[in-house]
Amino acid sequence: MRYGYLYTRKHMTMRFILESYQSDSELKECYLRLMEIQDSEINTSFLKRDLIRINDNLEFVENRIEKLPDRERELLYDVYMKKECATIEDLRNKYKSTQQDCYKKIRKAIIKFSELDELMYE
Repeated sequence: MRYGYLYTRKHMTMRFILESYQSDSELKECYLRLMEIQDSEINTSFLKRDLIRINDNLEFVENRIEKLPDRERELLYDVYMKKECATIEDLRNKYKSTQQDCYKKIRKAIIKFSELDELMYE
């Protein structure tokens, strides 16, 4: 396994999934509020179908992150899953690292997140 600067297509896909976690969470909240309104102009069947998709995406990320070692889990949670995502300055202070080391740790965590299936069967 290589922890260089280049990501494979799988790594980029998983990174995109992690990056979309926050927007999916916000979209879920909006959809739930819209469904409560009960307006005749709102297409609730579409909302329900999309809400199922969003819940599946959120559950996929949460279940996958739970299987990671503590250090990677905490880092990905800080960067992608918190309501107020950590900035690079927050990470530098928390992990007592340089900016370059923080990016390297994030990259390694994303790669582990991506290759979790392969790691579990080794």
